Amino acid sequence: MRRLTFPQITLPQQPLVFLALAFIAGLWLASRLTLTPRVWLNAFVIVWCVALLCWRMHARDAFITTILLCGFALAGAGLWALHAAQVAPSRVIKLYERGAWRADEPVELIGTLATTPEAAPDRFYLSLNVEQLSSFAQIHTATGAVQIVAPLRDETSKQDYVALQLDYGTRVRMLVMLTTSGGFGNPGAPQFGEMLELRGVDATGWVKSPLLIERLGDAPRNALLWRLYRWRATAIERLIQTNRQPAAGILAASLLGSRYWLDRRAAQTFREGGTFHLLVISGAHVAVIAFVLLWLARRVWRSRVTQYVVVIVLLWAYTVMVGAQPAITRATVMITIALLGQLLFRQALGANTLAASALVLLAWQPRDLFNPGFQLSFLTVLVIVALVAPLYERLRHIGTWEPTASTPYPPRVPRSIKRLAELLFWDERNYRIEMKEGTVKYRIEKWRVARWLSRARLQAPLRWVTATLVTTVCIQLALLPLMVIHFHRFSIVSPLTNVIESLLISALMIVGAAQLTVGIFSATLAAWFSPLIHWLGKLTVSAGEQPLALPLARLRVPDWGTGERYVYGGYWLLFIVLVVLLNVWHPLRKGDAANDATRRRNGRLSAAATISAILIISTLIIAHPFAPHFMPGRLAITFLDVGQGDAMLLQFPRGQTMVLDSGGRLAYAVNNEDLNEDLFIEDRIGIGEAAVMPYLWRLGLRRLDYIAATHADSDHVEAFGEITQGFAVKQALAGFASSTDLFSQAIRQHGIPLRVVKRGEAFEFDGVQWQVLAPFADADAVSNTDNNASLVVRVRYGQRTFLLTGDIERETEARLVQEEPDLHADVLKVAHHGSRTSSTHDFLARIKPQHAIISAADPSPYGHPHPEVVERLQRAGAQLWATGKCGAITFTTDGNALQASSFKVCH
Repeated sequence: MRRLTFPQITLPQQPLVFLALAFIAGLWLASRLTLTPRVWLNAFVIVWCVALLCWRMHARDAFITTILLCGFALAGAGLWALHAAQVAPSRVIKLYERGAWRADEPVELIGTLATTPEAAPDRFYLSLNVEQLSSFAQIHTATGAVQIVAPLRDETSKQDYVALQLDYGTRVRMLVMLTTSGGFGNPGAPQFGEMLELRGVDATGWVKSPLLIERLGDAPRNALLWRLYRWRATAIERLIQTNRQPAAGILAASLLGSRYWLDRRAAQTFREGGTFHLLVISGAHVAVIAFVLLWLARRVWRSRVTQYVVVIVLLWAYTVMVGAQPAITRATVMITIALLGQLLFRQALGANTLAASALVLLAWQPRDLFNPGFQLSFLTVLVIVALVAPLYERLRHIGTWEPTASTPYPPRVPRSIKRLAELLFWDERNYRIEMKEGTVKYRIEKWRVARWLSRARLQAPLRWVTATLVTTVCIQLALLPLMVIHFHRFSIVSPLTNVIESLLISALMIVGAAQLTVGIFSATLAAWFSPLIHWLGKLTVSAGEQPLALPLARLRVPDWGTGERYVYGGYWLLFIVLVVLLNVWHPLRKGDAANDATRRRNGRLSAAATISAILIISTLIIAHPFAPHFMPGRLAITFLDVGQGDAMLLQFPRGQTMVLDSGGRLAYAVNNEDLNEDLFIEDRIGIGEAAVMPYLWRLGLRRLDYIAATHADSDHVEAFGEITQGFAVKQALAGFASSTDLFSQAIRQHGIPLRVVKRGEAFEFDGVQWQVLAPFADADAVSNTDNNASLVVRVRYGQRTFLLTGDIERETEARLVQEEPDLHADVLKVAHHGSRTSSTHDFLARIKPQHAIISAADPSPYGHPHPEVVERLQRAGAQLWATGKCGAITFTTDGNALQASSFKVCH
């Protein structure tokens, strides 16, 4: 039956929306204030007593409602405070804060495995519920969860781990290296320590050898959970062993939630095309699974109660099995509420159901409010239920309009909207049947193209494509600020790639699920699916790559900068206005309300103005036509924290920029020219994405004037591959010419001109002298990765000098002492991360640095800086700075005064 009105987001119709908003406001407020749980709970009791008193005194409904909403806000605040206060002193993270153990010392742990070991290509992960922690000959009773990486160095170690028979519920003693922090200490860089905390993990670490793990027996365990975990592990193993990449990795991720087997090329294609959410289990995956389960249940049981109970139980079993991530749990809660609502003969309205799931999940884990996964998942569904679904419903009523007693007049909408609605929804065949069989005959004006599409049965696929495109565009625009904050990505082809890839991924998942099902009975029959799966996997990746060749297909977007929170807040406020306008739009009104020309005109103008404002602001966010942040008239050199590697950003006085070295992982080198489809390269976040590029985006940079490499070791150049993809680069500088190292591959792939420089060459950038002291023109370096072939640069601005030394060792230092008359520098980048093979006494005596920067991880796997080097630097009178401890270290000067600062407080 056609309606004059539509479901609205109002307090009487969808009260949980307003209760959830009040609850979220309380959580946010409590996170900003340091009040005890008692304060919040006392306020909660007082407010609810006032609400009860007002109700007994028959106060106005609006007043009571306001008080109740305040009560829900205080409930959220109190719950946040209670959770914060429940962090026990015995938690692993609290023990670290009290100095019970250090990150550079081994720690003995005793605990129970919380899940089955998670397999990865060259390692596996152990989730351990800790019972005891021992360090410095002291034993501490401990609680909390830690995640341990167990590398598989060779076949022997693999067999040793198999012999341990580690499983869910196994008690173990192990000697590990443990740390509570992750990521890198640079402004804008993802804080992995906070992410671990949001996941309920206190610390991460690694165990060097299976010989350092002792099996203590089996603790009591849940038999159902054990079967679920074992089935998942077995299913992942079968998918990987039976199928080839990239299909095997895509199936392991999209069906079973294991991202460790994703091929780098496939993952990057989906990431750049804005379709990475299709690779991970999300609400859409759960909805498809629920639909299939419900379809099967209806063919087995007649009772609707039995059908729904079976579907709910199986969905929750699947959710627990794959890790109960926020997106999966949210979808399962929503589907559960919707099914239970139908059993109670109530319509489950989308926004109300979403609000109910938010209340449930946030009451269980309040910190999820600040979890990016939770935010993206809920905002995505909120856009669908509050914007896309109401728009779709109104278009459907416009397109299918026929004169009835409740809707006697045609919808008063612009012709373009009317034609679009008819194109998607008009059913010509049904209309002709009604006219042929009905007693009342009438003619109705509908668009000719819509009539033809209906007769040709093309409307269903057209509706699906249109709905997918509109949904993707709305989600992409609404989530734009979060995508910039967390990923710095935008793709104009995302709506197109979502249509294509969703079809292919769905087909691949169906075939993969069929293979797993058949494999339960026969491995031989299951193998017959492999050729089809491999073909679908290659087609999925290839189809995603083609649109990426289009302009604006893979944009990296810098941070907005000053006033960011106000711009993004105003941007989201416009979406709220759009939801309100859609909420009050009733195209099938009759009578005076329908004939109110002023109402219609004001509504159209408001909608047009709001949409225009959204498009203008989104264009500004994406295009970012603003100058990057720099200090006019000052030279700034920032030594970035990239772990065990080197990376520096030089900002010259008039805005020119240079990245000197990029950081990277040691011993990491893959020649892109040697890649083939059978070589599997795991998808891992690189140093560029994790450490260097976020800082550049934080400054508002979209292009770099120069990049330079001191030498070709991977811990100095690996991230240039990511940097040259994310930033336009004008010129590359290096002390070597090669064709096989990662730096040369990156600049050749992007057509960046290279200038090879040797000792004696000098440049001037915005009045700053950039002089090359090494490599020597006659140096006989073994290769371009030889430390003594490093580029050594002296940067001079006014009276201040910086010496950047790469990884040179004592031989090159001795020659510089011999041949360079003036080596003095105010700031020294210590050579080779503080290794004892560098920073000789004579070299430091000639430099006489005021400040010395050591770029090394903390703790360093190689013991950098060496104690002898630290002692020599201190004797030379230098103030020591270490990127591993201090994070990003920035020196600025106007040519006279020198200022230093660090991202983290350090000594």
